[in-house]
Amino acid sequence: MPTVISQTACQRIPSLTNVVHAIQFIRKMRGGSQPALIRCDDGKLYVIKFFNNPQGPNVLANEVLGNELLNVLNLPTPQWKMVFISRGFIKKNIEMTFETALGHSSIESGLHFGSEFLGGEKTGCVYEWLPNALCGRVINSKDLLGMHVFDVWTNHCDHRQSLYASGDGNATFLTIFIDNGHLFGGPKWGRKSKLCESLSLDKRFHPNESPAEDVENWITRFETECSSSLFDIIQHVPRFWYRGDINQVAESLVLRLGMLRTLFSEELKRKRMVFNLSHVDPYECHTVATSC
Repeated sequence: MPTVISQTACQRIPSLTNVVHAIQFIRKMRGGSQPALIRCDDGKLYVIKFFNNPQGPNVLANEVLGNELLNVLNLPTPQWKMVFISRGFIKKNIEMTFETALGHSSIESGLHFGSEFLGGEKTGCVYEWLPNALCGRVINSKDLLGMHVFDVWTNHCDHRQSLYASGDGNATFLTIFIDNGHLFGGPKWGRKSKLCESLSLDKRFHPNESPAEDVENWITRFETECSSSLFDIIQHVPRFWYRGDINQVAESLVLRLGMLRTLFSEELKRKRMVFNLSHVDPYECHTVATSC
């Protein structure tokens, strides 16, 4: 474990027991932060976002904060861990670089963010987009409203991504929410999201109208469960995973929580205007897992 400390400019690491080590590079993944799929020494696959990625380290802080807040709200999301990548691992996997306008740049050794990959050998069928015939088998469709409220509250500046996982032969599916890198005004913590920007690309799970009672129940949960834990959660973020004042992010969330009913009401008004857009062609549906 001292090796981890010496090779990383680390401060305020929450728990080194949460660290796993990279042992096998699988492939690059799509996305602006240029993540990679890597197997670690616990036998699991992780989608890794590197702290020196092209979008900046705040992407990692956003992922941690988003994941921890979703756990507080019991909204399904993959578990995360710190992943240590050694200099030797980087030298061994020469294709593991960033592509920039100036050419290729190197990934730095140290601790990076890892989100457990749901398309692995032991996770069953995982869909990025469900065929229409399977949409009625989603057992937590009510969580889509909670997730929409969450994305409005956290100023999410990107479309919400979800996966649909089944462990029982496609009898039922659980929606799992992924990719929180553009919460809190994006990687720079400065942009204001456009109304409806964070809606899922697949509008089949977003009804034109949501019962006012359901919306109120979610907002009340946010007020009850998140406000007391928010400033504790920010302590989970390693200092070298962000630039700027993370306390201002927390303060902004407290302010937006007090305005959330108004913010979400404005979001619903605009959503009615954009619902004439076509959802993704269901025939483009495919699984991301290889073992079903």
